This record gives sequence, C-alpha cells and structure tokens, in this order.
Amino acid sequence: MEYKQALDLIENVNYGHSEDSSNFKRVLRKLKLNIDESKIIQIAGTNGKGSVGTFLSTLLKEQGHKVMHFSSPHLEKYEERIKIDSKPISEEVLIKNVEEILEKIETEDLKSLNYFEVSFLLALKVFDNERPDYFVVETGIGGRFDITNIFDSNLLSIITTIDFDHQDRLGNTLEEIAYHKAGIIKENGKVISFEHEDSVDEVILKEAKNKNAELKFLKNTDYIAKEISYSGSKFEYMGIDFETKVLGTYQISNICLAILALNEIIKNPDVQKIKSAVKELYFEGRMEVLKKNSLIIVDGAHNFEGLRALRENVERLNLKDFNLVIGSMKDKNIIDHLEDIIKFSKRVIITKIDYERAMEPKEFAKKLGEYNKEIVITNSIEEACSFIRDEILPGEKIIITGSLYLIGEFKKHLKDE
Repeated sequence: MEYKQALDLIENVNYGHSEDSSNFKRVLRKLKLNIDESKIIQIAGTNGKGSVGTFLSTLLKEQGHKVMHFSSPHLEKYEERIKIDSKPISEEVLIKNVEEILEKIETEDLKSLNYFEVSFLLALKVFDNERPDYFVVETGIGGRFDITNIFDSNLLSIITTIDFDHQDRLGNTLEEIAYHKAGIIKENGKVISFEHEDSVDEVILKEAKNKNAELKFLKNTDYIAKEISYSGSKFEYMGIDFETKVLGTYQISNICLAILALNEIIKNPDVQKIKSAVKELYFEGRMEVLKKNSLIIVDGAHNFEGLRALRENVERLNLKDFNLVIGSMKDKNIIDHLEDIIKFSKRVIITKIDYERAMEPKEFAKKLGEYNKEIVITNSIEEACSFIRDEILPGEKIIITGSLYLIGEFKKHLKDE
C-alpha cells in the first residue's frame, strides 16, 4: 500500500464527532486489540488540551519513559495526530497500521466511522503495536460522550480550562459544559484540574465524589509568573524556579498542570530533568514565534477563551500597531470577541482557510463591523502571504490567529519563503 492510498482511506470518510460509541466499539472489537487502561492519561477541556498533553508527554519522556500522544487537529501533516516520544509517527508506521487494520475489518467498516473515529482507531492500533509506558489521550469534543471516553478506567484524568465552545453540543452554561468535561473522571480514579469559578468546580467536585475519585486542583496562587518576553517565560512553582522558551501567561499554567500530573504519575521524579525539559518545551501554533527579525507570531485562538488569552499576552508583551491576520470557520463565533485585540492593531487582514467549513472573508468583514483600521480582504492563504510579502514593511509586527487550521496553512507557506 502506498502512503497516499493509506491516507485516502483515513481521510475520505464523513467529518464530525459522534456521541454514540456503539458502532465504534463494534469495529474496535473486530480488531481484538490489547488495550492496557492503566497506561492511559485522558485530557478534557475547552483550551489547553494540546499544550498540557504535549508538555506532559515531554516531561514523561525526559524521565526515561516511552510515551504516546493522541491529539487533534494536526497543523501540517496527518501523522502529527499520533506522536511517539514527541515525534509524529512515520509514513511507514501509518501504512503498516492501516494495512493491519484492514486485515481484520472490512473497508466498509472503516467507512462507517467518521474522521475522528478513524483517527482514534488508528491511534489505538499503534498503541497496541508500540506498547508505550504511557498513552496521553486528548478528547475531541466534551468528554462524557466523546469517542475517546470508552475506557472503564485510566491512570489519570486531567481537566484543563472550561469555557464557552461547542455550545450546540455541550450546553449554553459553563456548568453544563463542565458536566461534559467531568465525564472523563473514572470510578476510584485520580483527577487533577485547573481551578475555575466556584459553580464550575462544584460540578467537578460532585462528579469526583460520585465516582469516589481523588481530586486535586491547581490554583492560580500555586505559581508565580516572573517574566514574560519574546524569548520565553520565567516562573516559580512548587518552590522551584523554572524558565521556558514557551510564550504566554496561559502556557505557564499549562506547564504547571503538566508538572502536577507528572508528580501524580511518577513518585519522586527527577527535578533537574523536569527543569531541563521545561526549558526546552515547545508547542506549535500557540504564541509561536515564526520569525524574530520581522516579528511573526501565530496563535490558534479559535474561541472566546483563546482570544482572551491572546489579548492578555498582547498586553503583557506590549505589542502595538501590528498587522492582525484572521481567518475562521463558520461554526466558530470569534467575531464578537475580537475588539480588544483589533484595538491594538494597525491593520486587519482577513483571509480564507482552505477548508469546506471556512468563513468567506467578505462575510467575515461584514460581520466584523466598523473599526478605524485598514481592512484588507484576501481570498486565500496564498493571497494573504503575497500581501504580507509585498505590502508590509520590514520590521512591522504580524499576529496570525483565528483557527489552528489557519495556522497550519500559514506555517506551510511561510516555511517555503
């Protein structure tokens, strides 16, 4: 089987997320995989799943363990969804596992699954073959009814931030959304979580109590952000001074949650290895500096909470008069939350993601309303890159945001220039 054939089998299925896991479980049973639930670390949350999952995987790897990580979406290549020891699986591994799946199930079985289900099925097959020490699994949407929540137990449940997103499926209040996220808590299990507002944490506490699970919260007062610059951040946690290349106040909290998780998983981890790992942490697409000479920052803020965090970082880094490049999906209501970022910019460049759910730039501009800023409409990433190359002066700052899909496409194009 060629790589393109394998990828076509994975990608030529229906898009979406199912709340009914019966068909997925039917297909999974045919594979007869050996899934050791004691190795599974599950993460749910509105934002921060990717960062915490990546950081925890790196910390575990640096402690000498083989770690697998399932996440979504990918930025540039599909294989980014399944990483082993922080590296995407190879094309050869992808082909091998797709071939082995098709030895046990029919092509029609595969086609009966949606895109996310196929991706998770492939990840479980890789897990069976690779036998890592730990398997970090990010939920897709919500948690309680997410397809990743098929395990009876796990090693640790992690809940990151809880805010408004996917309200059509998760509910219109934070308490309803928290109910879905808290659904990953297992009977007699262990769970760690960010501290949220009281009404949200009461939902998590109730779920933990009902499941007889041990719960720990990471409080905002547990760590201190000391310095944040284009070069990285310095902070204190557990009485230890850390420095990291990762930008952003919210990333400090994500790192601390990952360290807390590490301490729940491993007794007495090597502190020096934690410090050295934190120093070299890296996460694509979140406050990532692509170029320093003419500053280009990409940040996949695709909901209110993500945009609020971006605004805080813009203020913290004293970023002003930058070019703001935006593109979004139709189902993401980010327009109402852009005002506080636009006010710091000098120009807004609206573009279109090469994706069927992408919002048209003219529609975006119409919904955006009136601002005392130059508004530039481009109809593709290529056109936006041409504008950046030809019209933006050397030394001007650029922030690209609105969707992780947008970030992935820009990274591809800017890498080629």
